[in-house]
Amino acid sequence: MYIDIYFNAESDIERDLLEERLDEILKGKGEVTGGGAGKDGVNIDIEIDDDYGNEEIIKIIKSELIRLKLPVDTYLKINGEKHNLY
Repeated sequence: MYIDIYFNAESDIERDLLEERLDEILKGKGEVTGGGAGKDGVNIDIEIDDDYGNEEIIKIIKSELIRLKLPVDTYLKINGEKHNLY
């Protein structure tokens, strides 16, 4: 499963720190595979091992993003389908 996280570039969240935190919580289940930043926003790319339940992993990721107070415009693309964080 592929998950891409998108949020506003003006956020106080540092992409590198967020990537490290996501790698920590996904250890053994998936990993951050890339990311980038530009004038329109920030993105983080995640690949999840197919052996894990999709709903469980999505819930873990969303909970962490909310805990870290990502902006209200944050959304995830899960296998190409858009899902708002909030």
